Amino acid sequence: MKHLTILSLGLIAALTSCGDPTLAERLEGDWLLNDIVATGDIDFQGQTVSIHATDDSIASTSVFSLIKKGETQDIDAVIDASIIVTHATGFLQMPYATSVDGTWEVKDGGGATMDSLIIHEDDGTMTRYEIINLLQNSVKLRGLMDVDVQGSSDQLNFELNFEKL
Repeated sequence: MKHLTILSLGLIAALTSCGDPTLAERLEGDWLLNDIVATGDIDFQGQTVSIHATDDSIASTSVFSLIKKGETQDIDAVIDASIIVTHATGFLQMPYATSVDGTWEVKDGGGATMDSLIIHEDDGTMTRYEIINLLQNSVKLRGLMDVDVQGSSDQLNFELNFEKL
């Protein structure tokens, strides 16, 4: 009877220690980019121009790899896409390509604010994304990104959608 009680207590302890995965555990893995939307104002030839951009095509190599290695969390990310920029006088198709090497961390908003994914690139650049939606097989991120348009550096609001590989 004593062995049965010890076994039962061990089973209960094992089951209660299997909690829900953390935010970082849910984000860990390879994520394929499948949608890009960017909005904002840019300075173009001395005038402020409001734009809206969406993806025209996204290469199948456009992947965010969020990797945990012991105490560190590494990111290896590549975006290779073509976007359509719509503005008041028409539209423009342009390439959008970037790569990121560095580390990542998450900040749990605790229900009071949005959860965040923070990327620290090896060159010292930091980018913070709000986690708009995180499901088992998809995630939607929103953040500000620097863009250069004909020598003018501006920030646009980006929303990136991913599916888990």
